[in-house]
Amino acid sequence: MERSLNEYFLYFRYLYWCDYGQNPKIVRALLTGKNQTSIVTHGVRRPFAITIDMKSHDVYWVDGLVDSIQVRFFSI
Repeated sequence: MERSLNEYFLYFRYLYWCDYGQNPKIVRALLTGKNQTSIVTHGVRRPFAITIDMKSHDVYWVDGLVDSIQVRFFSI
């Protein structure tokens, strides 16, 4: 049985965001805000437009400073 997108979000309970300040990074945390983990800290300069491949859990983002799409291969 295939899960709906909402079921995936409820099951994994993660929130992803980017910080492009002095130390740019991509971070994830539980929806409660606990267990914040920086998942990308190197090779990222101005990240935005994050998306997650729900099957492979890879994290994709656009780096606005170098005009490219980046990926972090990531397994949960």
